[in-house]
Amino acid sequence: MSSRSGGKTFERIVAKEPLLSAAQASAAPVPGDLPAEWNDPMRGVSIDFDEADAPQSAAGAGAAHPRAGASAIWHAMPVLVRVMFALDLLMGVLYIVSRRLRDSIGKPLVNFFDLNGETNLPSWYSAGQLALIGALLVVFAGAQLRRGARAAWSVMLGGVAFLFLSLDETTSIHENFGYWLDHLRHRRHTVFAQTGFWMVICAPLFLATLALLAWGARRYLIGRRAVVVKLAIGAVVFVVAAAGIETLSNFVVPHGTGARILVVLEEIGEMTGATIMLWGVCDLIRTHGIRLFVSENADDAAAFRRNAQARLD
Repeated sequence: MSSRSGGKTFERIVAKEPLLSAAQASAAPVPGDLPAEWNDPMRGVSIDFDEADAPQSAAGAGAAHPRAGASAIWHAMPVLVRVMFALDLLMGVLYIVSRRLRDSIGKPLVNFFDLNGETNLPSWYSAGQLALIGALLVVFAGAQLRRGARAAWSVMLGGVAFLFLSLDETTSIHENFGYWLDHLRHRRHTVFAQTGFWMVICAPLFLATLALLAWGARRYLIGRRAVVVKLAIGAVVFVVAAAGIETLSNFVVPHGTGARILVVLEEIGEMTGATIMLWGVCDLIRTHGIRLFVSENADDAAAFRRNAQARLD
């Protein structure tokens, strides 16, 4: 990566298809030599950072068609977000179908698609979602910190927080925290007999942490109302599903139909909330001039370099 005082920084590996945003014309490059590149013969990613581009979409990504219908909004989403929404739905469908066919497909496969299970497909997918949000925030913060922006530490801590949530999905940290709380007050004769008390502490702590980090990173959110709305809605949906809906499971028959419905609402709600937050993060990155591309063919790297050099010339 190289940085110039002219306001443009490039981090590039290989470029072709857009993941974070629809294909669009690149901003006029700052004159100068292209930075060094590293090429992966199998797959690569290109990130170019140009803060001068930020004002062009400071009003918020996705706000270009305020009266557009659902179809237009869907197509205006970044491809990555559309894929995630589809996978959210797929996780729910696989769970329902596997439960309906449990006598035919066997218990191991049923458990593999169980939304309420651990170390299986849904839990790995959820962990991947949260890890992706964290990784994008860390990349964005890293680019900003190299430019001397101290406020980016709040963004960096936000990325670390999401990486921790990803770890929790695979190691059940909050469940173990709930078991520890049982030593202080046993759940058996309380309204939290099924779930324990973990959400009473973790949910407010999560929202307070996000609010604090957002305040610390407010310079990156000012003028980006659509980004703030997506991040806020995603966080609320995530917490309501993870803590609120799970709390309701204390009032239904365990392993009954009501409990199964709550499992679907809870887990798909968490995934949907994470996807909405990912959408907000993608738009945050894009409105600050970062674009992410992926290519399967290393030859595209050479073509990209030629085109970029031609633009500079």
